[in-house]
Amino acid sequence: MLLARQGNILGIHIDGNYIGFHASTLDVAEISPAAFFSLQGKDSDPEAAEALLTWDQERPDLGDSSSNEVLAHPSVTTRHLNINVTQICNLHCTYCAAGGDGTYGEAIKRISVERVLPQLVRMLQRLEPQDTFQITFMGGEPLLYPDAMKIIADYTQTEASKKNIHCNFHVITNGTLLSDECIEILKTFNPSLSISIDGPPEVNDQVRKPKSLRFGTQATIDGINKLNQSKEYFRKITSSSTFNHENLDVLTTWKFLRQLPLDGFQFDFDYLSENSQDNEIYIQNMEKTLKAAFELGGENELRKISFVNGLFQQLDQKTLIQNHCGIGKNFRIMDANGKNFLCHWFIGTEGAEIPPVAGMQAPLAEKLNLSQPLIEKIGCNTCWARNICGGGCTFIHRNYLEKGQLDQNYCIRTKALIANVIGYYVKSRQGIELEEGVLHEQTY
Repeated sequence: MLLARQGNILGIHIDGNYIGFHASTLDVAEISPAAFFSLQGKDSDPEAAEALLTWDQERPDLGDSSSNEVLAHPSVTTRHLNINVTQICNLHCTYCAAGGDGTYGEAIKRISVERVLPQLVRMLQRLEPQDTFQITFMGGEPLLYPDAMKIIADYTQTEASKKNIHCNFHVITNGTLLSDECIEILKTFNPSLSISIDGPPEVNDQVRKPKSLRFGTQATIDGINKLNQSKEYFRKITSSSTFNHENLDVLTTWKFLRQLPLDGFQFDFDYLSENSQDNEIYIQNMEKTLKAAFELGGENELRKISFVNGLFQQLDQKTLIQNHCGIGKNFRIMDANGKNFLCHWFIGTEGAEIPPVAGMQAPLAEKLNLSQPLIEKIGCNTCWARNICGGGCTFIHRNYLEKGQLDQNYCIRTKALIANVIGYYVKSRQGIELEEGVLHEQTY
């Protein structure tokens, strides 16, 4: 894959195709070789250069865009809340960011529900009718205390119904505790589920070490199969896999997970890793996996990979993202003590706790100026991927923001994967006869 850029226009030469991508409008087009050579700064047909200049000057029509809500500075009204149901875990993952053992430095068996419910009422009171409020239950391992999830979900739905607010629930779990009783509890509030599993047993049990043999990979597989028997009660059942120096074989993991009744797969590079070589190997293995998925089942199979599906949706809808997530804006996490933090990565970090007073922000959020759109941070405004990436993960960039630069491993990884997916986006929409010309008029 070769990349070339001038202004807003990125040229991608991949698998014999020449593709143009507009960083401001998110338009994607097939371009001629002459246009690509012009982007490289080589001597080219003046007509190609003129066509590129005209395209470069286009700007998004924000009045008709579906992205207005994303483009706006999000308010401090909480719309997405993560809750640590417990801060203990029955696994001991080698890369665990929650204190290394799911405790975030403080082992808590059960969340203090009585501290949670009053805060939920206050959050819902700040929302408008027809708004959506999402709760993600996590841990630790949340299925160690499933009753708490039901209590919180039932209470939230009751209070939300008073203002006609829509509620969505999501559960992040290692899937080893999905007993019949637990599944019956989950069915009462219809969540989506993300099952953490990093590959076949010989890999998963090495990096996601069970504290007892009965909590090994087979327990997770059995749990996924049980969930599938009640699939109509769950919005989506997906897997989540993390890769670092201990396991970088994305392709083998994908092939294994495809055998399970899952709706999709999330493949993440370890957020704590700063290893450039591992980063490059991960990129190469992701590229192999994308290729295998597309060859197997085209767009449908490819879009089972969450990163691909999200990017296809974004390109279809022309949604410009100025904030990678709602940290410091409309997102927060509540720990098992009922304390609020900027996100789960920052639990226990000095200055990251959000004061209980309405309208006040965490000191760290003010220090990093998180009320500002993330892409306005140093380095993002000139990046071709800015309106897709949304500035990237604040936790990953945390040590770099104060120095005036971003984590280059993250940026290299993100841009490489985006460029690859744009290539598959065009392949998936080919078959329409394109107009003749040095810069094809057909955009996707």
